[in-house]
Amino acid sequence: MRRFVPKLVYLTVTAVVLSVFLFSLSSGIQPEIVTGENSDINLILRDSSKDIRETEERIKEKKKPPEPVISDSSEEIAAVSPTEKISNRERFENTVFMGDSLTTPLNYFGILNESSVLAYPGENLTSALEDENMEKLKGLQPQNIVMLFGINDVNMLDVEKEFIYLYRNLTDKVRSTVPEAQIYIIAVTAVSTEAQIEFPGYEEKRIASFNNALEKFAVENGFIYINVNDIINAHQEFFDPDGIHLGKDFYELYLERIRSVMDMKEEERTGGRAE
Repeated sequence: MRRFVPKLVYLTVTAVVLSVFLFSLSSGIQPEIVTGENSDINLILRDSSKDIRETEERIKEKKKPPEPVISDSSEEIAAVSPTEKISNRERFENTVFMGDSLTTPLNYFGILNESSVLAYPGENLTSALEDENMEKLKGLQPQNIVMLFGINDVNMLDVEKEFIYLYRNLTDKVRSTVPEAQIYIIAVTAVSTEAQIEFPGYEEKRIASFNNALEKFAVENGFIYINVNDIINAHQEFFDPDGIHLGKDFYELYLERIRSVMDMKEEERTGGRAE
């Protein structure tokens, strides 16, 4: 019976086509006969030896719209990827870092722009008052100033009161030079256990005492105090051989901490509005 059905279909289709053709001629209408290898009729005729269901499926498949092309190329993925985090150079382009040899690595490691670093080996709270530094600040007019001093001061001073007196002199002069700048004060950094033995002036409790006084001074005068000694204490491997200075890996975390504090403070100041 299955072999007979295709033949019957073939004869039926042929008779229908012939009837339409003769009717069109008699009525003066030119028949529109769809030709071509992929026409529905040709598909049926060509496949008359096959199962009717299979033929119908082929017709349906031919009429289906093409599937959309989805590409997973790296270029297209990159086009929809989230924007990368702003680099430290760009984030701190309106910030000046003042300090001593614990700040100069930001420059010679190439982490920040040269104009963002105003620091010199051996610098202390007294030498930082020089007019040359103030002239540079005046020319740059930064929005933020980050101060890291003390490693060349605490070992030379007897009491915290002297330290705060010197810090006040510096911040007063900086404020009068760039009054609109926000000042961030970094805690005196910790040193390794070996360095504490070699240099008793850097003993942990002594530095902690100086930092307590520094934090109080900062809060009372509208400065923002940041203590990064938890980072140092958790990563003793960051120390250089002298146990005082720090390697490049420290500065990545150091700047990350400062960024987070700055972002939070700026959001508080603007109420979350973009400036």
